[in-house]
Amino acid sequence: VGAAPVAPALVAPAAPVARLPPRPPDLARSGGDVPAVQIGRMWCDGVILDGVDYPPLGDWAIDAFLDQFDGDEKKKHRATIVARCYQILAVLVRHPQNTWGNDLAQCSKTAQALKLMATKESDVKSALVELPGGNWIAKAQLFVKAQAAPAAPAPAPAPAPAPTPAPPPAA
Repeated sequence: VGAAPVAPALVAPAAPVARLPPRPPDLARSGGDVPAVQIGRMWCDGVILDGVDYPPLGDWAIDAFLDQFDGDEKKKHRATIVARCYQILAVLVRHPQNTWGNDLAQCSKTAQALKLMATKESDVKSALVELPGGNWIAKAQLFVKAQAAPAAPAPAPAPAPAPTPAPPPAA
């Protein structure tokens, strides 16, 4: 008596793993867009390093990215990522010093000024500390994702009541 062939187990394919870049993204020091626009682009649109496209920083698995490195290099890259978190929050969150609103091109702050704004200015820092997330990386990623989420559609208006028929003419 032969055993029936065993069907292979059906396994869901693994989710694709996003490619991780070889280092944190840099900001252009001269020419091009102002730092706020560059920071917004790297967090929301994507990162280009050495001509290669990578996912937006807001979508990175930061721990997996940092696990590529050891020792001092890992500490240095973590500090850069955290600085980018301070910067994006200082750029996007509404706080008393945000004079540019949603128009990032109108933000004249340097990258360093944005980082210091988030860490040293009490009115800005207090606005950022209130954001959800256990650390600055989580706060930044959660905030960016919340900003990118589509708004819930407005409920459909209630149908208009049917018109009342006119009374029949008198005879």
